[in-house]
Amino acid sequence: MTSTAVTFRIDKGLKEQADQVLESMGMNMTTALTVFTKTLVREGRMPFPIVADPFFHPANQAWLRSAAADAATGRGTYVTKTMAELDAMADA
Repeated sequence: MTSTAVTFRIDKGLKEQADQVLESMGMNMTTALTVFTKTLVREGRMPFPIVADPFFHPANQAWLRSAAADAATGRGTYVTKTMAELDAMADA
């Protein structure tokens, strides 16, 4: 098997954090990227789900800013929900 070099740029802090996590798993970046690439090729898809986090959606961020402003001025509303109600909201 011949090998080739792959170069990519990543934020320095992010790489350092990733190196720490990978070290705790007994891997380095090369091993992790090899695992990723082999899984990608074998399964023909990304080896993890890629989904947008709804927390960062602009509409949610606007709502959060509005709610925070209301709370800061005492105009916020206090809502209580049971766990069953919260579970139903999550399932919707």
